[in-house]
Amino acid sequence: RMVARVRREERLALAGDLHDLVAHDVTGIVLEAQASQVETGGTADRETLGRIEEAGLQALAAIDRTVDVLCADDGEPRHGTYRVADLPALVGRFGNGRTTVRTELAGDLSDRVPREIGDAMYRLVAEALTNVRRHAPHAREVSVTGFVDGENVLRFAITDTGRAGRRTTGWRSRRSGFGLVGLAARVEALGGTLHAGETPDGWSVTAMVPLPSASAGPR
Repeated sequence: RMVARVRREERLALAGDLHDLVAHDVTGIVLEAQASQVETGGTADRETLGRIEEAGLQALAAIDRTVDVLCADDGEPRHGTYRVADLPALVGRFGNGRTTVRTELAGDLSDRVPREIGDAMYRLVAEALTNVRRHAPHAREVSVTGFVDGENVLRFAITDTGRAGRRTTGWRSRRSGFGLVGLAARVEALGGTLHAGETPDGWSVTAMVPLPSASAGPR
């Protein structure tokens, strides 16, 4: 039993390093590649950066699968790689001198949101920010808000002040499986809804997911 416990602790430590260090660094590479595609002028350069972005997305998917295996108990994968607590670091990587990013996350989200739902919200925010990079690179402001309302429903919104009417293609699925179409299906499977559309100032992606009763606690 002691040997098994030590081996499990080693697997969890490795999974933690993959998640906290490697995955976050690869996410930063993907965001930089996306930003550079907008700023560069040469077609060949954009194609190269696009390949870097795609390779990064595939690497993130592979890391997710590896972390699931390392954290499995009796062959059962854990529910989600990311948590709500990981969002500030993700959003922090997105900001640059041109775009101001505002984050308003209720302080109790980490305690109230189960890991599976937190993982879905993390991927939703990542996808929404990716679409801002691709379709509204000159947006002056992006805001990410998240809170639980009085009916125990988790509400997330990602809005930007970029030009509206240009992001219908953002709903297509990526090969990584985390395009907005795939995320909408995942949110619906959790009993929630996801909507993306124009606002007077730009674009908004919103999600509402009912949380388990407080007695269930985070998983």
